[in-house]
Amino acid sequence: MSPELPIIPKNHETPNPVAVLVMGGATIGLLFNFLYFREQFCMIACPYGRFQCVDACDDIMGKIGKPAGLIRYTSQDDLAGLPTRLIRARTVIYPTIISVASVLFWSLSLVSMGAR
Repeated sequence: MSPELPIIPKNHETPNPVAVLVMGGATIGLLFNFLYFREQFCMIACPYGRFQCVDACDDIMGKIGKPAGLIRYTSQDDLAGLPTRLIRARTVIYPTIISVASVLFWSLSLVSMGAR
């Protein structure tokens, strides 16, 4: 015999106005942040305009007589002339944490399925 499902209330009460205002304000704030500041960053960082890609910046900077390399894929160590390390603490620790958490979650799900 299956357990009883919870009863869904038939009367739909109005939502909490404070929660609606908070969620609406957060949504509007995030949309403004994405739309306005993204446009400003693109216009300041590369004179190509709103829809540039990173590869086009060097060409545009050359056309207007400015030095290339304003936007590039690099690190502070590479700019300082230091050797680049492929194996770092983050490249070892993060996958290890994700792997341990995945195995733990998988093990717990198997245990809970066996308990039923």
